Amino acid sequence: MLNIVAGLTPATNGGVILEGRHVNEPGPDRAVVFQNHSLLPWLTTYENVRLAVDKVFGSKKSRAERDAWTLHNLDLVQMTHAKDKRPSEISGGMKAACRPCPRAGDGAEVLLLDERFLARSTRSPAHICRTR
Repeated sequence: MLNIVAGLTPATNGGVILEGRHVNEPGPDRAVVFQNHSLLPWLTTYENVRLAVDKVFGSKKSRAERDAWTLHNLDLVQMTHAKDKRPSEISGGMKAACRPCPRAGDGAEVLLLDERFLARSTRSPAHICRTR
């Protein structure tokens, strides 16, 4: 279902309409945060988040603005202290906290989370959605 709403998989019956438009392909109005951490092991926490920030905001924000946005999002999920650590040096919960950072607040109308809403930690994607 998540993939259909995201526009990654076509609906076999029925469809998805967002803001009066049929969803049949991925778009910037829908941000997907997958359960898989997908952090690059040779990059630091900051660099992993920055990579996504650059992809989303590369042409919209200056280098300084992207740096500030990256640090703001790391602070939002209480990960500033781990910004220079590599994925092998942080816990699974900390890795999970890095996933939605650049997507929360990037202008998407819908944030699709491929994870249960659990109150495991203040770093969970559910916490980020409540905070935003």
